Amino acid sequence: MRPRLLDIEETRHDLHKMRRAALNPIFSMASVRRLQPVIQERVYLLLERLKGFRETDEVLMASWAFAAFTNDIVMMYCFGPCDKRLEAEDFDPSYRDAPFFGSTAGSFLKHAPWVNNLMQALPNSIAEMLHPATASFVAQKRAVLTQIKDIQAGINDAHKDNTHPTIFNSILDSNLPEHEKRDIRLSDDAHVLTMAGTLTIAWVLEVVMFWLIKQPETLRKLKEELTTVIPDPSMIGTIPLPVLEQLPYLNAIMKEGFRLTYGVSCRLARLDLDNEIVFMNGGKRYTIPPNTPIGMTSVQIHHNPAIFPNSKLFSPER
Repeated sequence: MRPRLLDIEETRHDLHKMRRAALNPIFSMASVRRLQPVIQERVYLLLERLKGFRETDEVLMASWAFAAFTNDIVMMYCFGPCDKRLEAEDFDPSYRDAPFFGSTAGSFLKHAPWVNNLMQALPNSIAEMLHPATASFVAQKRAVLTQIKDIQAGINDAHKDNTHPTIFNSILDSNLPEHEKRDIRLSDDAHVLTMAGTLTIAWVLEVVMFWLIKQPETLRKLKEELTTVIPDPSMIGTIPLPVLEQLPYLNAIMKEGFRLTYGVSCRLARLDLDNEIVFMNGGKRYTIPPNTPIGMTSVQIHHNPAIFPNSKLFSPER
């Protein structure tokens, strides 16, 4: 007997809920705050690299620098060690470029999934001859799978020396059923987490940096507020995160950066399996039946003039 569509969706929902429950403690505010020493160490190194460019008058590829910074942190949070891309002379942009290509190729691969399957089945040397960018994307996925296998085998035990939890050690120690801890499944999660943790956060930092340079008055206001808690530049990195979280203008700047970077800009579908959705528009009542896919892009919200007047302007004051 074939399962009804509703049965399948209920199973997917319950499965997602179970997997999400294993991740929730790791992404709690308390767990993230325990990562502060790791973030501070990488911030210091990033600042030193920026000073080096100022002293030599070289052109700084901010995209590469911020991606190296975010990738180092997300790799340490996922696995313990990182590839120290901030230390690389050119910031090693490979981990930025490959997932950037992979994410932009997603629309095509939805219609031709065999291309991705083919590239994953081929040796790296042959895949690189066919399409270097796709080969690099696939190679990263294989590298993440190796990381997961090393943790499972006890080869990677770097988490024992860390003051913060690591995501995949925590998942493997969780109450998830054993079939949910298979290396192939976890490597898919790890690939998504490392890509998202690298690209999206680096992009926010790029956009915020651009607007702070473009709008000196905004930068001046931010500096004035930061001086109230960091009177001496040598104190950067020593201020507890809860103190920074209480700074209203800093928070407004970051929220405006999030608004203008979107994260996922494509339509994200949702289902309410049990309840109908009723809403009013222009005095007219609309009813959407249960189990109807509904989706929209966050870009439409972030540039809705009724919510954000002059929406393309970076304005923390809003």
